[in-house]
Amino acid sequence: MVHLVHYLEGLKSKVVRTIDDHENELIAISDWLKDNPEIGHRERLAAWLLSSYLEKKGFSVERSVAGMETAFAASSTGMGKRPVVALLAEYDALPEVGHGCGHNIIAASTVGAAVAVKEVLPQLEGTISVLGCPAEEDTVEGAGGKAIMVDRGAFDDVDFAMMVHPSAAVTYMKRSSSLSRVGLQVTFVSFPLSPEKSVSKAVVRMSSHIERLNRKTDSGARLKIDELTRGQDYAEMIVKVDAPHVQIATELAKQVASEANKIAEEIGLSAYRRYYMNTYADMIWNAPLSDAFRKNLVRLGEKPTDQLDRPNVGDEGNVSHIVPTICTFVRTIDGSIAGHSREYAEASTLEPAHGGLLVAAKALGMTTLDILADKDLTRKALLEFNKVSPSRSSEISLRTALS
Repeated sequence: MVHLVHYLEGLKSKVVRTIDDHENELIAISDWLKDNPEIGHRERLAAWLLSSYLEKKGFSVERSVAGMETAFAASSTGMGKRPVVALLAEYDALPEVGHGCGHNIIAASTVGAAVAVKEVLPQLEGTISVLGCPAEEDTVEGAGGKAIMVDRGAFDDVDFAMMVHPSAAVTYMKRSSSLSRVGLQVTFVSFPLSPEKSVSKAVVRMSSHIERLNRKTDSGARLKIDELTRGQDYAEMIVKVDAPHVQIATELAKQVASEANKIAEEIGLSAYRRYYMNTYADMIWNAPLSDAFRKNLVRLGEKPTDQLDRPNVGDEGNVSHIVPTICTFVRTIDGSIAGHSREYAEASTLEPAHGGLLVAAKALGMTTLDILADKDLTRKALLEFNKVSPSRSSEISLRTALS
């Protein structure tokens, strides 16, 4: 064990030096993505830039993964194929805001970690894979790139998955809670147009039904009307359903859809219902991997925060249902700047964000080495995963069918 610790320390020191050597390149990638934001499923330049960079660094690259134009996989193998560690890159921006969630930093830190690990990979058993994952933000049609990739087998050969997210407040943040999300569109239509068949009545009744569900549920779920668009002869509602477990969110969404049908029938309208995004599953946190990441942050001089536990929503939850997964946080931006804002995007090009980017890449690379070299760590991670989730992937469908 002592030999392993010294061996890993040597490899980690080399990874840190390699990331420092690539500092200018990684910052340039992050800043370029910030200056050229692309929304989900349209991240053509981002996917090309990142995959081409990895290709030039010697990775084997596959593009248009899982039938998505802007998804990619870049891999490199050491002395043996397993274990396969997937580092998840996000690079979609928010409409009208740009990179107000810092996905430019996620992308740059991910490729930085992968390039650094590749330098020492010939000494290790295993494969490092960068999976380019489109459309994490649920503001676009068909959001949930990782959900699609899970459904279409992109993670079938993956053993462990990791990603780092920038934070405006804390580094690390030990997790025990998360939320799943279902996004539903309900449109009431009056055709032929009739004053008696009021779409406004339908909106009022639908709103009241959602309020009743919020009062009635004791599961920690929350339903909200995220958008409402009215016309003379139609009213469109975007309803988001968040819940601690994907089964609860799915069931509540079905109740909303069923009530929409009932309301429409009683008023004499038509109800058009559909899921506009892929279902985001709740996150299954893996403590052994998370703790290993924390130790590496401490080694880098960070002061991780353990006390704060803030529920998270993201399609990395879908990945966590099929392989041990972590999504941890590195502070990159002043805590006074609100997320999902233009100010947040602008701050991602400042020195604190650049420093956080390098810390994220280093911690991600160092934890990848832990997984590749420390069989005791991987055994513990798999034991915990199998206890919590022997196989829950069947609970997550690409799009839950409306009955």
